[in-house]
Amino acid sequence: MPTEVRPSSGARRFLSSRLLWSESLGSAAREAHRLGYQGLEIWSEHAWRDGPTSKLRRELGRVPLQYALHGPSMDLNLCSRNARIAKLSLEECVRALSLARAVGASVMVVHPGRLSSGKDDPEEYWPDLIEALAKLGRHAANYELVLAVENMEPRPRELITTPKDAHRLVGSVGSKSVQMCLDLAHAGLKGANTVSAFIRLCGPMICHIHVSNVTEGRTHLPLDQGSSPITPRALRFLRREFSGVVTVEGATPPGTRTAKVGLAELARLLDGARG
Repeated sequence: MPTEVRPSSGARRFLSSRLLWSESLGSAAREAHRLGYQGLEIWSEHAWRDGPTSKLRRELGRVPLQYALHGPSMDLNLCSRNARIAKLSLEECVRALSLARAVGASVMVVHPGRLSSGKDDPEEYWPDLIEALAKLGRHAANYELVLAVENMEPRPRELITTPKDAHRLVGSVGSKSVQMCLDLAHAGLKGANTVSAFIRLCGPMICHIHVSNVTEGRTHLPLDQGSSPITPRALRFLRREFSGVVTVEGATPPGTRTAKVGLAELARLLDGARG
């Protein structure tokens, strides 16, 4: 029997399919339900690896879960200086939006573009990135979906790593169909002040959240390892203001144990549950 979850917080608890990457998506969905999650955030590459969408839709439809989709990110860049790569990246994200609609997802997370070279001026990339996200936003609106742009790790060539840049990007697109996915671990690498600044500046834009723990220079640790990036300000936001999805990530190490611990730790955070 699945573990019964009775959350007091309005946030819905999802599991990232990356944590069960070695399993089929049908098996991952059944495991997420057995553990007590309310939903599964499906990685596009996981779904495409598994075969025809029609078969996947039937299999997922047998599991009483909600679904979100993580758009494709492997080897893609929406604002690449190579126009063919940028075009292909956009086409793959449009294809993923169709997948999101097919599996009944309401949100698709997308990685913003990045610099092709560390020697480039970041400002030169903004017009192409805004245009690409605006196009995706129109497709998302047609499918009655929301596109959630994720803040990235503070590493070389990434464009969107600060609260100011995330706010600027979503605001520049200017579409209700384009909002923000806050990755707390990515933000946490720059410290507690950055996490709190994301909440203050971008709070109304945030419709989706990724959570995992961090340590020196590393993200996506299981929630029982490393340090939590959730500041008191972020915790108040999660408990009192946020009603979207919180997805447990943490792919190192992946597996059922990490997924099980993740849900228990998330319950302690959101509900004050005791172990």
